Amino acid sequence: MRTRSSADLAGVRAVLNDRIGEFVTWWGRELIACVPVRWREALAIDAKSTVLRLTLDTLELCEVRRANAGTPGREHVIAKGNLAAVMAEFREGRRFLARVTPTYLRVPQSQCLVRHVAVPVVGLRRLHSILALDLERSTPFLRSDVFSGAILPEGDRGGAPSVQVTHVVFKASYVEPLLQALSSAGIPCAGIEVEGRGGEVLPVRLGREGEAANTVPPLLARLKRASLILAAALGLIATATVALNAHTKGQVLTALRTENTALQKRAAVARQRLTEAQTAETETASLRLRKLEGVGLLQLIEELSRTLPDDVWVSELQLSGSEVTIDGQARAAAELIGVLSRNPHIREASFAAPVTRDPSKGVERFRIRFKVHSGRDGRG
Repeated sequence: MRTRSSADLAGVRAVLNDRIGEFVTWWGRELIACVPVRWREALAIDAKSTVLRLTLDTLELCEVRRANAGTPGREHVIAKGNLAAVMAEFREGRRFLARVTPTYLRVPQSQCLVRHVAVPVVGLRRLHSILALDLERSTPFLRSDVFSGAILPEGDRGGAPSVQVTHVVFKASYVEPLLQALSSAGIPCAGIEVEGRGGEVLPVRLGREGEAANTVPPLLARLKRASLILAAALGLIATATVALNAHTKGQVLTALRTENTALQKRAAVARQRLTEAQTAETETASLRLRKLEGVGLLQLIEELSRTLPDDVWVSELQLSGSEVTIDGQARAAAELIGVLSRNPHIREASFAAPVTRDPSKGVERFRIRFKVHSGRDGRG
């Protein structure tokens, strides 16, 4: 009888806990509904994010607001232009917002390699390792050269031994200057999103295998440490108050002068380091700007994608001014010179090294050098 009574009491407590939780949730929603909409939007930091959208020829800095987490949001373009112009917008007033809201980098699906891979159900726990190994086996890319992500199919698998996984791959070198610029500005990248051909955001976040995205803004991540620092500061204040009662005013003034001198020295060192960091950042921005003054890299990749046949793999691309060198594999490399020469934007196409054949794969390895028309020379 005692055991049954204990069980009955436990059941009553569980029901009461559920009812109390439902009441608190309902009451909280009612209180939030009483707050004006503008105030709720202004205070809803978690519903805001900053997006750097990478297009074929420019960058766009957008602010995204969502009514609820996980729902499509309204996008407002803040700045548009090259890398230097977008980073200047961060420095001129949006750095604080970027430090308390997540910042995402968004790339177009047209610049991604989308593969469909059959993965055994038992291997889903090591999905990213399996996809990385398959990528290195079936493509010229290494796992360290790309950002990738996987999209699992929705719905019941029906007991199937394997599932069809969509593997999205993006070349890391295309966005490394942007990530370095964000890191120099003290703004972590919360993840790399993929924008579909219809403008929708695909349900995948790209990253390197084994690396976790830093989705927590630094200001919020340091709140716990700031609380400890604040507690320590309060303790120091209390100690200083007791010391004031035990020492004369002259001794206290002497101690304050000594501490002030030490702080001034530290401030001078901090200002010097800040000046050096700003100088280095300016020089880095100048180097990136000079690098972007030539032919647009994304435009060149898009042009090669339209020109070269589907059975051609380009494993390396070198761009120096208007001169381009590509390495890759093809079933008939000798035909590529004619294919490239028919493009009005490409001239002086020739082999930069002898063509070698790989009997094991049935392909020919080539290196081709050509020149492209810059958008400023008025010829194409």
